[in-house]
Parts: sequence; C-alpha cells; structure tokens
Amino acid sequence: AMSTAQVVGEGETVVMLLQDEDPFCVVVGRRLEHRINRTKVSTAPILGTPHGSVFELRGRRLVHVAGFGLRIGGEHDPDAPDAEEAAATAQAAPAGGEAAAAAAFAAGAAGDVSADNRDLTDTNDAQQLSQSDIESLKSSNTDGQVIIQKLIAHSSTFQHKTGFSQQKWLQRKSKKYILRLRIVKATPRTICDVFFRKHLARIWSLRWDTLAQLLSFGGVSAGSRVLAVDGVMGLLVGSAAYRMGGTGLLLAGFCGQQPHFTACERLNLSTAAADAIQPFAVGAVGAASAAVREGGFRPRDPERMLRAPPASGGRPGFMRSGRTPEEEAAVQSALVEGLDSLLIATKYHPLPLFETMLELLLPSRPFAVFSEYVEPLAECFRYAQTSGKAVNMTLSDTWTREFQVLPRRTHPTMNMSSHGGYLLTGVRIVTQHIPEPGTDRKRRHREEMQRVSEEVKRAKHAARRAA
Repeated sequence: AMSTAQVVGEGETVVMLLQDEDPFCVVVGRRLEHRINRTKVSTAPILGTPHGSVFELRGRRLVHVAGFGLRIGGEHDPDAPDAEEAAATAQAAPAGGEAAAAAAFAAGAAGDVSADNRDLTDTNDAQQLSQSDIESLKSSNTDGQVIIQKLIAHSSTFQHKTGFSQQKWLQRKSKKYILRLRIVKATPRTICDVFFRKHLARIWSLRWDTLAQLLSFGGVSAGSRVLAVDGVMGLLVGSAAYRMGGTGLLLAGFCGQQPHFTACERLNLSTAAADAIQPFAVGAVGAASAAVREGGFRPRDPERMLRAPPASGGRPGFMRSGRTPEEEAAVQSALVEGLDSLLIATKYHPLPLFETMLELLLPSRPFAVFSEYVEPLAECFRYAQTSGKAVNMTLSDTWTREFQVLPRRTHPTMNMSSHGGYLLTGVRIVTQHIPEPGTDRKRRHREEMQRVSEEVKRAKHAARRAA
C-alpha cells in the first residue's frame, strides 16, 4: 500500500511540468481549478495519484495516462517501446496505410537508425494533409496520437529519415498535439526551479545549485539556531525550515515593512516546521550586536531551542508580522544568546548586515552570503579577512551545465542558464576573548578568587614589615 506522503492530498501544492520542461505551481483540490494553456481545468483528478504521475489534457479534462511514450528529458520513458520490439513491429507491419504509420511511430520512438537523410530535400510539399484537414481533426477532439499517426501516414519523407530525425520530429509534433503534464512533489529544488524560470529578477538569479550550497556551507541542520536574511521571496527561509524539520529556531530577517516569504506557502511545510520560523525586521540586530560586544553572549534557554513563540490565530509561523512587543523581545533574547548559522541573500549591499550579524555568530560557526554580483561579496571578504573574524573563506561562482544523455548523441543542451549568482562562505573565529554562553559566572568567580588572594598577600606582607 502506498503511504499518504507519496500521493497528492487535498490542498497540497504540487509542481506541474508541462511537456516535462516548463514548470509551474498548482494547488490541488476537489473544487479548485487552474488555467493550463489558456484552458481552465479542474485539479480534482490529481487527488490521490502518486507524485510523478502523468496527465494528458483532453478538452477541459485531465486524464491520467501511463507515461509520455517518448524519450523525454534525456532519459528513456519506462512506457516507451523497446528498440527490438519496435523494429520487429515495423518489419511485420504491412506496407502503407495507418498500420505502417503506427509501426513507424514506434520505430521512431525507439531510435531506429537504418535510414539516412542524403536524398531529402525540403520543398515544403512532403505533407499531403492540408492545414484545414489538420484543423478539422483538432476541432473534432481527435486524440493527439491519432493525429500524429495520420501525419506520418501522409508524409512522403518520414520513412526515409534517420531514426534520430524521426524521434526529433515525433517529439516536436507530440508537444504540439499531445499536451501532457507530469506531477512533481514541491521541494526546495523544484520550487527554486519554478521561481528561477518565472521570477528570475525577483530572486536575483538564485539557482537551485547555489541554494543547495547556501544551506550546506551554512551548516543548516535539525536543532540548530539559524539567522537568515531573505530577500529572495522566501526561498532561503523556506528551504532552511524544510531542512530543519521543525526542530531548532529559524530567525527570518526581512527588509521593509513586512515579510514576503512566498516560497514558504508553496513548500507544504509541516506545522512544526512553519512554527519554527520567527520573522523580524533586520534593524533589530544593531542593539543585540552592541550588547554582545559589551557583555558577551548570554546563557541559552533550552526551551527556545525547540520552538519559537506560538503564532496567533492559527496562522503559520512565517506569516507573523515580527513587530509585536512579544516577538521583538523573543528575537532580542535569541540573538544575544548566539547563533549557530548565518545566511544572507538580499538585493541590498550585504556588507552592513554582514558586519553587524557576524558579531552574533558563535565562534567556529559557519556563514554563507549570496549576491547576484561579485563586487559586494569581495568587500565582505576583505572585511572579514582584515578584521581577523573569519577563516576558510571562499568566494565562488558555480559552473553548472545541463547535458542531454542519449545513445550516440550526448552533448550539452542548446539553451541553459549561464549564471546562478556568487557565494561567500567561511567560518567565524575570534581574536580576542569573548565569553561563551555560561562562562560569565566562572569569570567573575575567578576574578573574585584572584582579588582575595592578592588581599591575603598584602596582609602577610604588612605583618612581616610590622614585625
């Protein structure tokens, strides 16, 4: 039996891949509709199906199908015909007519390479079906597979193409006449891919591989206390909460009047993971940083490591305003107790935030700063290096390329992103004594013992002089 976590549930947000290429987010419900390819369709058929299911848009309905049936996205579809089986079908099929077209369809999908293109000339008259014939087939709601088979049967050049050319032709016609969608689970990886394609300017070119490095080099883990300044539509905060799994505390800093963590709503966070997020205005870090410089870190409250202050009205934690007196007091208390991780991804120059927030990071804890441009991170690198507050620093730009992996034609894809932003990582150190949490009492006791010892010595010295 399949668990409920593996199937799509009511009110869940999923990522739809249109023709396995174009991603977008959809909220699934029995009474919810979504506009797909300028057609409003109900999302009810998706409920209860496992993630990875494929649907075909037929009229105004989504129909669950077995698979794409063609080689999609650089891999064999499990429902595509086997090469030997397709070749046998092509040989056994009678010449001419729709049966031969069906066999050619299977052979082209399997990648038959027995023909070549040396005698083909593009005169634009190879297709015997007119545009009006094709439009009449479409208007009569003819299945897309049938339309493609008719195009093959009335093509005078398809049988003479190479297997590679046939497969590319089939993929092109399938995208035109067969509209299929794959349902994918909403994760930080898939949501970041959606935002990268749809809202590139609003997330400042933060690509999924750079986001993964932010979380990894930033040391985000369950039970940790993380400070994340998010200016990328909540991708950083939502991904960190997703990774922490509802334990620890995530202080989500925002610039402006209120937080805008759109990605948190798309990730289907559990109640515990959402409540671990505590938004706050970044201006609050100034007072906390000054307090740490003067008196050191305060001892931690174990209860605050497990949960954030409860949200009011049953709202998730990332929807808090962060400006109530109770929330501001809780954030200040958490900041002066020290942080385990520091993450910054914002459109503003990161140096002022980095200088202030680095003081709140406990020694030997990691930090990661993202920027769309390298110059702001170079200034942060220079500051941390000259001040002696960080080691093991790295300023990097990830070189990511997507490859098509197919038999006899493996190569980089023709269109891909060339830039995913820059990343500064390092580890916080201290060059002077800053008390760790819980050491202030020991320091005062040691100073008191030294004072008593000096008074005893002075008393003995005075007694000897009097004698």
